[in-house]
Amino acid sequence: MNYSRRLAWEIPATAEGMTIKVYLQEACDFSSRTFRTVKKDGRILINGKLKKGFDLLTAGDQLEVFLPVEVVGEHLKPTPLQLDVMYEDEDIIVINKPPGVPSLPPQSGDPLNIAGALLAHYEANGATTAIHLVNRLDRDTSGAMMAAKHKHAHHKMSMQQHSFALSRTYEAIVTGTLRPPSGTIEQPIGMKPGSKVERAVVPGGKHAVTHYKTLSPTKDGRDHLVQVQLETGRTHQIRVHMTWLGHPLLGDTLYGKENDQIERQALHCREMTFHHPITGDEMTIHCPLREDMARLCP
Repeated sequence: MNYSRRLAWEIPATAEGMTIKVYLQEACDFSSRTFRTVKKDGRILINGKLKKGFDLLTAGDQLEVFLPVEVVGEHLKPTPLQLDVMYEDEDIIVINKPPGVPSLPPQSGDPLNIAGALLAHYEANGATTAIHLVNRLDRDTSGAMMAAKHKHAHHKMSMQQHSFALSRTYEAIVTGTLRPPSGTIEQPIGMKPGSKVERAVVPGGKHAVTHYKTLSPTKDGRDHLVQVQLETGRTHQIRVHMTWLGHPLLGDTLYGKENDQIERQALHCREMTFHHPITGDEMTIHCPLREDMARLCP
């Protein structure tokens, strides 16, 4: 049988007497679902011998887990889109997403989407796995976007995302001049009354916190490049909060108006910082601004 990934640990003295299942779930953050998948279709070895989840561990044991190859859903088809890969290994991939492409296959039937492009990329490199998007970006937002290559990495990165250990820094061009130039917006976000798409700052909405800092004026001096960090991850959060301040993003036709300088909302995920799901190493991935935003900045 083929396996997608081999993971290995030397058992410390603190895990003496633990069952394999308990060690994997408590010390290695295996989800119950991932463990069931390994038990059913993968392999667990101690010192080279096949074992079960209830077997006990001894300090110094060499534990190996072989993750099974994951089945790709029939609904997803490879997309002929060349990816700008910023980092890739056996566990994760980070790309600089282009604007104008949705993260998932849209209901409109448009064949271009990031999930399909990842599938084509994996197939071209001889890999077989399901698509696990760690974060998603709006169709017209560009920048750092991560996918995990197996369920365990996805679970680990999801834990970081929920605890905000996975940090993302955005850059946006807002219309006008922010006053004050730096600050924090803490306003609830919910559906805009009468709309099925738009969000707005509304009473009773979900808690949302956005930190911003003005970086520089644009070349024409009318608008400004700002750095944005999120404490929460609400849909359209940056776009909604900047609109609430009275400074919608340049080119944002949903919350502002069309602009002849750029054909989309000027929003880019510039940097992503996290701990690698397997090694634990702290990593920072930088994604340079796309040309359509960079040309507007000094």
